[in-house]
Amino acid sequence: VEGDHKSTWSSGATAFTEDTLRINNMPVMESWEKPYMRRLADEVSCCGGKLLEVGWGLALSGSRVQEHKHTVTEHHVIEANATVFQQLKEFAAKENAKSDGTPKVIPHFGLWRDVLKDIEKKYGKAFFDSALYDTYPQDRAMQHTHQFDFIKAFEPLLKP
Repeated sequence: VEGDHKSTWSSGATAFTEDTLRINNMPVMESWEKPYMRRLADEVSCCGGKLLEVGWGLALSGSRVQEHKHTVTEHHVIEANATVFQQLKEFAAKENAKSDGTPKVIPHFGLWRDVLKDIEKKYGKAFFDSALYDTYPQDRAMQHTHQFDFIKAFEPLLKP
């Protein structure tokens, strides 16, 4: 991780290809991650219910969550980059138009630290059954520890 991206992530230069997503010239996601991301999606979807995904990227895990029809009921997604969020909203519109048991997609825009507070205000505590967290660290200092902050902040929203 080079630099501090907290203040520029939402509007940072975003480049998509079929195989890569780069934001602020950082390699956020690449297609070689697909088997791993699909497996993560299967693991967090197995118990069904309401799922929170943090980080949309190339939709590698998100599209797999949507295959868990009649199991996952709501698929909430937090995305902090405006360009990626627009793609997420388009994906959500297509998925939410289906009537075949496909999970409802609820997009949330912003950094997870802010959005979790809004989600708790709107839905209350103990709302989610599971979470899938795959974000790009916002600075070098958080490169290997950011997930621990998420776990602590998410815990009150997780059902017992």
